[in-house]
Amino acid sequence: MKKRFVIIGTIVILVCVGLCGCQIKDCPSPDSGQVIPIGCIGHKEYYNKTIMIHSQFLI
Repeated sequence: MKKRFVIIGTIVILVCVGLCGCQIKDCPSPDSGQVIPIGCIGHKEYYNKTIMIHSQFLI
């Protein structure tokens, strides 16, 4: 019986942690000067514009 509660608890925690990462953020306009997430570049307001991509590797 205790093993069943541990398994159910583990599944509930994993689902909660997984759903916490599902946040939809608005994409800033290209002229705002803000950092634009890579997922926003596919929008039609960025078509035919020059995009500079900067990356930072964290260890």
